[in-house]
Amino acid sequence: MKSLREALRTVDRRTATIFLVAAAVAPTWHYFLGVGTLERLLGSETGHGVLRDLLPALASFAAMFFLLAVVPALAVRHLLGDRLRDYGLGLGDVRYGVLATLATVPIFMVPIFVGGPQMGELAEFYPVSRAALASPAHFVAYEAAYLLFYASWEFHFRGFLLFGAEKAFGMWPAIGISMLASTLMHLVKPVGEFYAAIFGGLIWGWIAIRTRSIFWPLLMHYAVGVTNDLVISTNFHDFRLGS
Repeated sequence: MKSLREALRTVDRRTATIFLVAAAVAPTWHYFLGVGTLERLLGSETGHGVLRDLLPALASFAAMFFLLAVVPALAVRHLLGDRLRDYGLGLGDVRYGVLATLATVPIFMVPIFVGGPQMGELAEFYPVSRAALASPAHFVAYEAAYLLFYASWEFHFRGFLLFGAEKAFGMWPAIGISMLASTLMHLVKPVGEFYAAIFGGLIWGWIAIRTRSIFWPLLMHYAVGVTNDLVISTNFHDFRLGS
């Protein structure tokens, strides 16, 4: 592991570019293009068809993909001159990724199925778009589009930022930087989710670096997110799949 002095010496143009891009795009999406913001601008009434009802969420996820994935990818290729595969694109170590997924996902699922007061608090936030509760078709379409959210998140925090920071600071400092940045995006969420983000940031950051791929953290994060929405929707909202 590099000493602090050695690490600071390596904060060159590449590292500065990564940090500046990361500092700009995530807050911009969070404050101006989140689902709630676009629902206030575009309306949140349902009954006009699946795509129209989900338009604010779809627009938010598309904006997130552009800001948190496309912009960093362009920076990697055209400003840094690096390969995208060096920032976690690809399957990496498949064997380790499969084993890590099978071992880790159940740990994250336990709190969801055990439930308790925490799930009631999460029901105030999830699904992020209440339009997803309008019908089973709405829910399925929303969760399919939700993959774009998670792909953007993982490439940004555990691809662009994590692997970029690793080049300058080494593995564990990079995991810490990535975890801190992603956890701060949970500040307005219930306390349980906030601390879960710390745990997830460390575990998924390690898995991304160990496998050299964001695919496995993406697979795990998406599975947890969809399961969370499904359990909350069928237990805390006026909605049942198949009704």
